[in-house]
Amino acid sequence: MKARYLTKLKRLGQLSFEDRLKALFDEGSLALLNAPNWDEAWKQAVVTAEGTVEGRPALAYASNYLVEEGTLGIAETRSIITLLERASRKRLPVVALLQSNGARVSEGYGSLGGNAELFLSLTRHSGVAPQLTACMGLCSGVPAYIAALADLVWMIPGESYTFTTSPSVIRVATGQRVNLNELGGASMHAAKSGVAHFLADDDASCIAELRSMLGYLSRDRREPVPPSGAEIEAVVPKSPFVPYDVRGLIEAIFDGGSFMEVHRSWGEPIVVGVARLDGHPVGLVANQSKVRGGALDVEAIRKASRFVRLCDAHGLPLFYLVDVPGIMVSVEQEQAAILSAGGVLFHAVDTDVPRIALIVRKCFGGAFVMLQAKQAGGDRVLAYPTAQIGIAGAEASFAILHGKEFLTHEAPDAFRKEALEGLRRVPSDAYAAQRAGIVDAVIDPRHTRRELITSLEALQAAPARIRPPRRSPLWSF
Repeated sequence: MKARYLTKLKRLGQLSFEDRLKALFDEGSLALLNAPNWDEAWKQAVVTAEGTVEGRPALAYASNYLVEEGTLGIAETRSIITLLERASRKRLPVVALLQSNGARVSEGYGSLGGNAELFLSLTRHSGVAPQLTACMGLCSGVPAYIAALADLVWMIPGESYTFTTSPSVIRVATGQRVNLNELGGASMHAAKSGVAHFLADDDASCIAELRSMLGYLSRDRREPVPPSGAEIEAVVPKSPFVPYDVRGLIEAIFDGGSFMEVHRSWGEPIVVGVARLDGHPVGLVANQSKVRGGALDVEAIRKASRFVRLCDAHGLPLFYLVDVPGIMVSVEQEQAAILSAGGVLFHAVDTDVPRIALIVRKCFGGAFVMLQAKQAGGDRVLAYPTAQIGIAGAEASFAILHGKEFLTHEAPDAFRKEALEGLRRVPSDAYAAQRAGIVDAVIDPRHTRRELITSLEALQAAPARIRPPRRSPLWSF
């Protein structure tokens, strides 16, 4: 049976749970925890292990689909809970390599109770031990929620499927017909639900990306690498209304080849990810002006909230590249609870890690507080000389102040022109913001990398923030 299973995996280009664990850990470092040897491990539905990843200790557990389809019963959940407790005591990352058809039905309420304890353990250890999950096959029910509770999730198109209930159950219960890809495929979760942070090409590349991310979460400084992108002046258009790809700006500032983007296909007006600056691992939040001008919508705000909390929990300093016209305005956004999403981001930006913002071209409205305001706890705010900062741009301010009057005015066009000219004279430039204490320094774009490195070094040497004990508000997905 095992031989047939391995032959099938080889035909599909997939790895067994044993090969996945061996690929994750450094060669020669892997030690099994809940089995004395590999022969015994192949008899278990979940196998736990420890080892090193690029020399740093880590823990992992993997589903063995050959044993009762990797389902989770009392013994399996107990093994995972023990691993999580070990991880929290030593503050070590935990990697879950999942391929499981849910709770073990044959164990009845015992299995149900065990999985409830597992969910409690996952939430209690969240923010203490980094939790990285890869859905490497079918993940139905319980493992789907394990993924939803993780810090970061990987899926593989054509191989990974995760959902609370199967297509057949949905058809019986509701009459709806849906296939696996529509219900819980990797691409759907990456672009629509936001459950998947990364899409990998196959098992090997998935595990390679997991290893890379663990390198950032270890917070080890590495040898600096010069930026690999073009000069900043060639990347950022002078006009604040011409879109550009902010990834080019990231490549022009941060260490070459170090940017690892998170949630690339979801919440696209915001780009988030990890990178290195002068060898230091950092988190990045940047407005993507080529997607709806970089205005913040519900998905973008939720994406930023989750990522900021991840960085804050695991000690990654945050850099913001701000180029935002404001918060997306529409009936649909209000009905989609943009107020609630924004409230969660306001909570999230109250971080213990340093926050450094660079206003590239503009920063208006409520996005000012969400992304960069010193008055909202930002540690250092820089701006380019041409940056504009304010409640709103002239056109938006006109709509707020004179919308009704414009509609009834006897000469609306002349009235609008005169009002806009007056509004454009209201100070909103970077130097005025610096005089008002909104901006710490106006910098030359050519010196961006040097200024950001200096700011990071100064803040890392500063005393830690002192705050009363707190509990985090509900996590927003």
